[in-house]
Amino acid sequence: MIHLDRIKSVLIHNGVLNEETFKSYVEEAHQKEISIEEYLVQLKLISEEALIEQLAADLKLPFINLVGKKIDESL
Repeated sequence: MIHLDRIKSVLIHNGVLNEETFKSYVEEAHQKEISIEEYLVQLKLISEEALIEQLAADLKLPFINLVGKKIDESL
């Protein structure tokens, strides 16, 4: 699980939302007993793929979408 401060930093830096709105969504997600990531995707504020891409970029990691790709089982 990604640390809440990192998620907040990435989303604010990329203009997805501001700090006040983020805090509000964190509280709402907590009340619904789901993660902030899941809640933001449910609200359609950001797609799951876009969120992962932004977090990967922040961590300086490559993002590779494997959806629909066939992976050799011998690996």
